[in-house]
Amino acid sequence: MKFTDDLIQGQEYCREIFPKVQVVLHHSASESVRYLGDWWRAQKGKIATAYAIEGDGSVFRYFAPCYWAYHTGNGEMYDRFNIGIELANVGYLRKNIINGASKYFWEAPGVPGGKEYKGEVITLKSDWRGFMHFAAYDRRQVIAAGELVKELCRNFGISREVNKSLKFDRAFLPSAGIVSHHNVNPGKYDPTPAFDYRLFEEVLNG
Repeated sequence: MKFTDDLIQGQEYCREIFPKVQVVLHHSASESVRYLGDWWRAQKGKIATAYAIEGDGSVFRYFAPCYWAYHTGNGEMYDRFNIGIELANVGYLRKNIINGASKYFWEAPGVPGGKEYKGEVITLKSDWRGFMHFAAYDRRQVIAAGELVKELCRNFGISREVNKSLKFDRAFLPSAGIVSHHNVNPGKYDPTPAFDYRLFEEVLNG
């Protein structure tokens, strides 16, 4: 598949090769990933994901997926055996009624009270981790994620089993296949329940 290289330097990830047993899906908590490479370069330590996917389905690669970097908060004994992918998405939203109209806001850095979100909103029937409203993931992005993960599973012999649980459980750490960041880190919200696992699996197994 086609992607854009935005390669980070060797000191910003670990040039060690380990077998890969898992793919971990994240989201960026931002409107775009086009400048994510600059963010990785600015971090202290080897913190990054191998890939990121823009809302329009554009795929960026930061380092070869045979290598690894810290990205889940679980340390090297976990992160060196998986491949991280960021999805452009602002995440959970807070609803405010302004002049009788519903407005939704996300926690943009440096913006007191948050920045207004004007895209599609997914609302749950009951809250998940204290939130009910979430920014939608673009269909093109989900399709690109399915295609990328399908290729990674084929190239690295990773199981295509998708963990669709919205729970955290340490038992998910050694499980083979595709997990979400919130499955393996209790303090994370990515991807949110707005992610279309049905479409993702359809592409992954197609």
